[in-house]
Amino acid sequence: MKKIILLLNFMTWFTFLLMSQSRNCPMSLDLNSMQIQNPARYQRFVYLESFTTNYINNQSGASYRLADPNGIIIIPVVVHVLHRNETEGTGLNISLAQIQSQIDVLNEDFRRLNANRTNTPAAFAGVASDYNFEFRLACQDPNGNTTNGVTRRSTNKTGFTFSTIVNPNNPNERITDETSIGIKITNQGGQDPWPTDRYLNIWVGNFTDGTLGYATWPADFLTNPNVDGVVISTTSMGRTGNVTAPYDGGRTATHEVGHWLNLRHIWGDSTCGDDFVADTPVQQNSNFGCPTFPLVAVNTAQRWFGPRCNVADPSSMFMNYMDYTDDNCMNVFTNGQRLRGRAIFAAGGPRAAFLNNYFMIQQPTSNIICTGVVNLTNPNCLAPTWTIVAGPATINSIGNNQVTIQAAGSGTVILRAIAGNYASEINLNVTPTPIVNSSYVTINDIDACEHWMVLRAVVDPASNNGVTRYYWTENDPTGTSQSIGEGLTYLADIYVPPLVGITRIVYAFGRNDCSPPILLGSKEYEYRDWDTCTSPPPYGCGAFVCLTSFPNPTSNELTISFKGNGENIKENKTKKIKQTGTAQVRIFDENQKSWISLSAKDNEDLKIPVSQLPKGTYYLDVSHSKGDHFRKRILIE
Repeated sequence: MKKIILLLNFMTWFTFLLMSQSRNCPMSLDLNSMQIQNPARYQRFVYLESFTTNYINNQSGASYRLADPNGIIIIPVVVHVLHRNETEGTGLNISLAQIQSQIDVLNEDFRRLNANRTNTPAAFAGVASDYNFEFRLACQDPNGNTTNGVTRRSTNKTGFTFSTIVNPNNPNERITDETSIGIKITNQGGQDPWPTDRYLNIWVGNFTDGTLGYATWPADFLTNPNVDGVVISTTSMGRTGNVTAPYDGGRTATHEVGHWLNLRHIWGDSTCGDDFVADTPVQQNSNFGCPTFPLVAVNTAQRWFGPRCNVADPSSMFMNYMDYTDDNCMNVFTNGQRLRGRAIFAAGGPRAAFLNNYFMIQQPTSNIICTGVVNLTNPNCLAPTWTIVAGPATINSIGNNQVTIQAAGSGTVILRAIAGNYASEINLNVTPTPIVNSSYVTINDIDACEHWMVLRAVVDPASNNGVTRYYWTENDPTGTSQSIGEGLTYLADIYVPPLVGITRIVYAFGRNDCSPPILLGSKEYEYRDWDTCTSPPPYGCGAFVCLTSFPNPTSNELTISFKGNGENIKENKTKKIKQTGTAQVRIFDENQKSWISLSAKDNEDLKIPVSQLPKGTYYLDVSHSKGDHFRKRILIE
């Protein structure tokens, strides 16, 4: 036997309690009593009934219209499993397969794809309806992380018990004591909900008092959203795994989700009461087991207490999901029930947030500077199509529920995401940092050491005016251009004839992530004998280590001389700089064959005999103990 009790929770919250044993109903959904005991709550129910009626009568009206009145409404679901430290898939820690079987049942029942739909009597087949609802385990948690839509928590509670207390504000009214039950509250041994305006929260746990399940009314959502959702007993969840007959077909959740969608019991919670649905026959009471059609009279022995009230009706609709019959007996929702369920998702309805929030582009916390990542709240991981509707930007890349925007100027960008019937659109401010001038770039021809010079282009980063990257190119007299470097400085390394006397131009370009490279400066120079400089500071002409090797070309002897510390050796050619390091010197040919390898101190000139080397092109490679590295091309004649 199972019985549903309509009660109020600890915040004047009506819930539905589905019991596996006979239980008196301390508080049915009696609007007349509610009007006296809790006038504020009564007004919420009256308003929702008025809203629902207006939706049903004016579906084409803009005020009540869904974006697509007949389109599929997708509801993301999170299932909170409460267990006793069991391994997943055993005992109360039910398997993902059992949970998914419940999601499958919900989709079959609300889409009228259930296998036993053929059992709907012909007299009612004409009003049987497809809700066009789709339930999906969430794949994105409230923080944007990937999830399978299931939370699992081991609790120290051996079981949960449904309980009520007297409403302290209305002594004639009993309310559901969610604190005492505890399944929806982490610090009471349960699990706090995910945002109830984006997820249908389903709690699954062991109820030691025989409770099969209970749910909350949409009329109470705005006053206390923190307990909104559905509770199902572990052994009534789904149709496979740890389930117990006759409630082993997943219809407990179908029934409770029906309440969550604003459906009353089909008998209206009173003898021949009103469920506010026009196409369900008025019936005397609830039914249990599985009656035989047509049900026109009470059968106490079979516990068929809900026959028809009007002789004009062919029977009561005992097979409706909102009766109390066994799982295998239930098989139909009506079109009137469908309209009630869809009404609450229309603009202004208590569950409209599911359409407004759960597929929603998140506004960035700051303006986009050149590039920026924009995230999408998308708990069902629909496949969105991203579009720049207007504004100076392009889509750079698309990731998992996010998109990278590339600014192409300053202004307002309209970004849109669409997935099926769902759409979200926001305005973004893009404010790229412009590159405003090039006066801070200097390209200097510096005679840094005796016998050689440095071509150094200097960029002052303190006045970069939006530049984040620097590029260097040079053109020869024929107009050929080549890239020669990247960074704050470029040091030319021009060292062999016959380049001497040839004029080239070096160009400095700057850019940031939202602008093409622009010319910052240029310098014409002439190739000279040769030069080398290494380990430059970030910018400017600070200390460096120089070496010279001469003559070049040579046939007998090659001299290597170390100079440095930033002195202008050209003005003081006779002064020797006292160094404190050593150098490893190697000479190798174009085939990488090493001909000479030796160590040298850097406080004296090093003379290397090379007459024994075959004529040709070689490379002088010097590694200094300070970390500097030099490489020169030399000619042996």
